[in-house]
Amino acid sequence: MEGVYEFLPEFKENRWLPLGTDGCGDYYVLALASEPTQLRPVYFIDPYQKNGYKVPTYAVASEFWLFLRFLFRSELCERSWPFEAKVVLACDPDLARVKGAPLPWET
Repeated sequence: MEGVYEFLPEFKENRWLPLGTDGCGDYYVLALASEPTQLRPVYFIDPYQKNGYKVPTYAVASEFWLFLRFLFRSELCERSWPFEAKVVLACDPDLARVKGAPLPWET
């Protein structure tokens, strides 16, 4: 993890814990500080967006365990996550409360 923080100091500055990549240079990070403060959302970071690694592209889950659930289900060929609002919010209603990044279907 220290290697990621050396390469991407923005993550450490924003208190984002790197969880992994998608193999294309994009990162999933856990926000250790967020609004509302009781949530610890997982953000997707696309470095090819306008602001690079400095801002999240969108929020993909309201907390770590739901992120893992979505990720495992997507690996099993369930394709609704993260872009189908109705399905995602049925499983993770708190995602609608995340203020630190847009939601995938809003981008």
